Amino acid sequence: MTQVTAVIGRDRYKTELTAGSHFIIADEPLDDGGADLGPAPYQLLLSALGACTVMTLRSYADIKELPVDRITAELTMQVKDVDGKRHSYIQRHITIDGELEEKVRHRMIKIAEMCPVHRVLSGDIQIHTRLNN
Repeated sequence: MTQVTAVIGRDRYKTELTAGSHFIIADEPLDDGGADLGPAPYQLLLSALGACTVMTLRSYADIKELPVDRITAELTMQVKDVDGKRHSYIQRHITIDGELEEKVRHRMIKIAEMCPVHRVLSGDIQIHTRLNN
C-alpha cells in the first residue's frame, strides 16, 4: 500500500507532504493566493503521471535493449465544467531520444499507456473519506 501524509497549518495553502522518507512542500501560485513554495496539487498529479510514464518507458527500453538516451514527458491539464459535470483533459507529449524504428516508437506509446498511474487515472477511481477523532 502506498501512503502519503499531508499536513497544513495556519500558512495559507502551504502543505507539508511526507511520502516514505521524502518530504515535499506543496503550495498554490502567488496568483492564486499561495506563496509558490512548491508545486500546486494539479502539478503534483501531473508529476506522478510524468514520472511513471518515463520510468515505465525506461524500463521497457532497458529490457528490450533499445538505444534510448533520454525520454521526456511534458504534461498539461485543463479542467472544464460542461453541462454541470467536471471534465479533465490531460495532454502528454513524449520525446524519445535515440535511434529507433518508427514501429518501435509507436509501440512505446502503447507501453506509456500501460504505466500504473495512467491506468489508475483512466480507471474507475473510488475515494473513501472518513474523519479521524
